[in-house]
Amino acid sequence: GAVFSISDVTFGIDDTLCGSAVKFEEVAEVCQTFDNMRICAVIALIAAILALAGASAVAGSVFCGLVGGTATRWSSAFAAAFSGVAWIAALVAVIEATTMPSTPEIKDVTNPGAGAICTGALIALGFLAMALEATCWFRSQAPKAREVGITENV
Repeated sequence: GAVFSISDVTFGIDDTLCGSAVKFEEVAEVCQTFDNMRICAVIALIAAILALAGASAVAGSVFCGLVGGTATRWSSAFAAAFSGVAWIAALVAVIEATTMPSTPEIKDVTNPGAGAICTGALIALGFLAMALEATCWFRSQAPKAREVGITENV
């Protein structure tokens, strides 16, 4: 779990705040919010790694000719889908963070830090990656449509 250091005292949120037998309603809500945020962050991380794999396949086809046309289209769709999952999961994690109770005691242990900055960056970059990969996929479909005789209105 998360570990915080205050002076020379170090404590883990899971052990001290969420692990105790006595739980107040607000403490239980904070612990549930932390769990939800962690789940969303892990999903976002896994999705971002999978999106990177799809984007790498697309880049390989563009720069090195390693992947054929159909594989490139599917790689773009794969990367766009997983970039979207990463974006949505990171957005849900931030939304969960905004639902934290706002008592002074809880604010002492729930101040945003580096994780909030990284999650915010993942929201922005995940959306951008999703938009760019979706654009690549849609553009890769255009030659296929022209091959079967579908014309575009210009």
